[in-house]
Amino acid sequence: MSIPKPLLQSVQEKLDADGWQLPISPPVAAKVQETINQGNFQIQNLSRLIMIDQSLTCQVLREANSGFFAGLRRVTSLDEAITRLGSNRMSAMLEASIKKNVYISPDQKINVLMLDLWRHSLTCALASRWLAEKADYPAMANEAFVAGLLHDVGKLFLLRVMEEIRMTDELHSDLSKELIIEVLQTQHTLQGYNLLSRWNLPEKYCHVVRDHHDENFDATDVLIIMLRLVDLTCQKLGVGLINDPTIVLANSNEAHVGGFNEVMLAELEIKVEQIVQFTERVGTFTP
Repeated sequence: MSIPKPLLQSVQEKLDADGWQLPISPPVAAKVQETINQGNFQIQNLSRLIMIDQSLTCQVLREANSGFFAGLRRVTSLDEAITRLGSNRMSAMLEASIKKNVYISPDQKINVLMLDLWRHSLTCALASRWLAEKADYPAMANEAFVAGLLHDVGKLFLLRVMEEIRMTDELHSDLSKELIIEVLQTQHTLQGYNLLSRWNLPEKYCHVVRDHHDENFDATDVLIIMLRLVDLTCQKLGVGLINDPTIVLANSNEAHVGGFNEVMLAELEIKVEQIVQFTERVGTFTP
């Protein structure tokens, strides 16, 4: 399917306009607000809620790496970001964000895609963290989790943009589900990379977002290798927009350059299946 040029131009104009915030999952937002309202909350409880939502994770990392903290090194883990911000600053930021960015679309197909995206991203995050620990990269476990959570952030941005385009009818045409998926599949890496770069997020996450489908990926980057392998596993098992059961993980470049044997790959498939069952059963949960 060919994507109309006016649609691509409109998406780019929205990105260039800046000021964009990603939509927050309403159930997560409700739990975060409830935790903040309790007053003397444990920062760990708030952290566990933030880490299951792409938008909140992006915003915390963005704030912790903002110009206010210029001169300090970039933080890459959520725990480091929360420590830098402190409970009062973070609580104020989250409350303001929740008031503006909690979002439920009036279009059911958008809501379904957002839920699928949330499940896929959280599955990739949990599975990437597990793989880092299993593959003797425990020091990278937290970064692997964040990379998995954010790798498809471009899709979340594009869904919100296309929903606004549809609601304002600025293109005077219907956005079919097929067209929306085509835009997501072909544009999410570029737009996600542009968005995170504008927000000054750590380069390692920007590169994961940009290169997780690129055939010419950096074969020395362990973080992106693990994320790509997990993403392939999700595609094989139909977790997300792509379902390709013909994928043979052992034949993938990621398994080869990463040195992952067939036993570990089989264990990875089992782990992903377990995570999927858990997310489907519980819905929104604290890992």
